[in-house]
Amino acid sequence: MTDDNTKLRELYIGVWKRMLHEFFGWSPREVESWVSPARRRMAGKYTLFYHEDAIFYVLPICIPDQFKARAEAHALTALEASLHAAIKGDGRPGWRSAEFDWSAARERAEAVLEKVGESLPNRPPPRRQPNHAILHFAGFVGRWASA
Repeated sequence: MTDDNTKLRELYIGVWKRMLHEFFGWSPREVESWVSPARRRMAGKYTLFYHEDAIFYVLPICIPDQFKARAEAHALTALEASLHAAIKGDGRPGWRSAEFDWSAARERAEAVLEKVGESLPNRPPPRRQPNHAILHFAGFVGRWASA
C-alpha cells in the first residue's frame, strides 16, 4: 500500500469513528468491527475505493430501513444526496478536519430526514457483519475486473 493510501485509509477510519460515535453512539471498537471486512478493499496502489468520500459509505445506515423499503430508486438517491450535502455542511471546517462539528452534522441530517417523515435509525453496532455499501462497491469492481 502506498503512503498516500495509508494516510487516506486512516483519515477515512478516523472520520467513521467520529461520525458513527456521534450519530449512533458506537465505540471505536464497534466502528472497527464495521470497517474490518473492508480493509482489504481499502488497500492497493490503484484502488477505486477513495473515489467516494468517507461520508458516502455511511449514508446507507443513516437511512431507515422502512424508508428504503417503500421509496422508489430516485427518491432514495435524492435523499442520499440531500443527506450527504447536509452532513458536509458549508465546508468550514471541512469534514476531514478534527474541528468538524459532528453534532451539528447530526442535527442537519436529522432535519433532512424529518422532511420525509423519518429520523436517524437506532443502529446497534455490527457483530462482524459486512459494511454493505463498501462490499457492494467492491463486488461491482471485482466483477468488472474479472470480465
